[in-house]
Amino acid sequence: MRRAVAGYIILLIIFFLCVVISSGTNSSKTIENESEILVHDSGIFLRAGETWNFHQGYSMTLRDVHDDYAWLDLSHGNVSVKDSIVNSGSVFIYNQNINNESMTIFYIVIEGIYVNPSGYLVTLSPVIQYVDPTLPASAPAFLNATPVPTDTTIVDSPSSTPPYILAASTLILLILIFYIMKKI
Repeated sequence: MRRAVAGYIILLIIFFLCVVISSGTNSSKTIENESEILVHDSGIFLRAGETWNFHQGYSMTLRDVHDDYAWLDLSHGNVSVKDSIVNSGSVFIYNQNINNESMTIFYIVIEGIYVNPSGYLVTLSPVIQYVDPTLPASAPAFLNATPVPTDTTIVDSPSSTPPYILAASTLILLILIFYIMKKI
């Protein structure tokens, strides 16, 4: 009888340790759900001074080009959220801290910077925009989707249990199990 109880206890301990280990401590969120991708474009072309509009009120402006370098400015509304001087082959990433997690909102590769008779041309490919959970959802106009009403409350789903709480729970459970085993 005592061996069976010890066997069940060991299985329970292994289960809780697996839960703690699988919870991990990754500080940046990985988007695994394709529905969280708003834009996955194979290419965008910008000339100096041009602006490309994205979902959720974001826009990318090519401010200037000089030799092999381009000045990109990402804005939300009329407020610049990130600007960067980039060259061909570099990556423009815009992250936002949400609930102490770094979330990527934009991932853009600068494919090339070209000179043509009418001026400079910058190609961005691929261009990926993920949902910004701090902003209301917006649907692309070409889908004829109904916009989200302004009186709608968007409820955040509860985040997963932090690893330290799982570890503390496992420790308390182990202490309780050893106490019960001593009494048997």
